[in-house]
Amino acid sequence: MINDKIINDLSINSPSLPSKWFFSKFFAIPFFAHHPTCKCFNHHLVRFGSYSFCLGCFSFGFGLIACIAFSLFNQIFRFMELEFLNFLTIFFIGIFLIFPTFIQPFFQEKCFKILSRASLGFGVTSLWLWAIFLLSWDELGLTQRGIFILVFIFFFKLGLKFRNHFTIKTTCICGPNAYPYCPENQLRRDKLLQHYLKMASAKNDPMMPIIQALAMAQQFNNPIILGDKVSALTVQNK
Repeated sequence: MINDKIINDLSINSPSLPSKWFFSKFFAIPFFAHHPTCKCFNHHLVRFGSYSFCLGCFSFGFGLIACIAFSLFNQIFRFMELEFLNFLTIFFIGIFLIFPTFIQPFFQEKCFKILSRASLGFGVTSLWLWAIFLLSWDELGLTQRGIFILVFIFFFKLGLKFRNHFTIKTTCICGPNAYPYCPENQLRRDKLLQHYLKMASAKNDPMMPIIQALAMAQQFNNPIILGDKVSALTVQNK
């Protein structure tokens, strides 16, 4: 990936608003992906056509929505009686659903990652929903809620430390074809260029030839030279 300082310099020093917009978008990681979209990060992404989503967040969100939907349908149709669940039962069901997340750093199979994160989303949401709505509001229930919050915070911090320690960091090995020049990002680059050209044509942007060449290139070998060109154009247009 391109050095963050170079990206920042290109965005700030660009002599026009269209070129500032282009550089800020072109090198940025897609909002919902949270990772570069090249093949090196396939295990961190869920793809739907040309759209990429962060696997962890997408799967967690799916589990969260599934839990809320299950709770609402159960509230309406009463196909499962949940009132009999006591505090310990709720707690252990949640822990059972969250547990695969602690295994996942050692088992990097993509399908298991999706299932473990979805299970985490379902488990966390079920814990909070059941703790809020199924526990009584008397002194015992309030005490149980307090215990639940403390235990949840403890396991949340423990889980973060555990995953940060054992999760293997992804290394990009794409070389000059790294993001944003990976083939998986081609369609996004084309869309950004077309949008930029519409803005730049109206303002007669002097950066247009450079940005066209940059967006249509297959790799990005020398960001320093590009930075020098942008700086030179900035001086010329002052």
